[in-house]
Amino acid sequence: SESFDVYFLGFQKNPFKFIARSKLFVFPSLWEGFPNALAEAMACGTAVVSADCRSGPREILAPNTDFEYQTKEPEYAEYGILMPVFEVKYKRADEPLDEVEKMWVETIINLLEDEKLRQHYTQKVLQRVRDFDIEKIAEGWSEILMEIQR
Repeated sequence: SESFDVYFLGFQKNPFKFIARSKLFVFPSLWEGFPNALAEAMACGTAVVSADCRSGPREILAPNTDFEYQTKEPEYAEYGILMPVFEVKYKRADEPLDEVEKMWVETIINLLEDEKLRQHYTQKVLQRVRDFDIEKIAEGWSEILMEIQR
């Protein structure tokens, strides 16, 4: 099996050059509003694995699903992979992984090793991020404001 490296680079003024060269963007948030980092990774063309936290990742990665639902297992959604949210508790490094953590490990390894699946999601994130183009968003707001004026 191929080995995988993880680099912790500290604060970077321009993280996009690193994200664009990455095979995968892993987003384990416990909660979000609009997950800018997730959208930025998608704009870089990087496949994503994200916690199915409240709110944001499901709305972006699985827009045709029930936004109230939270997955309990890996969900290979339309635009990325949604994962169960981690339990909020302090753990020592020598404690064994719980079931959710094991699912994350297996899913990340699967996506890193499966070039075809990763390329599928790379294409899908580039497709989805177009929905958040500034021109498209501005047009939507313009339509809303015109409707309010009527």
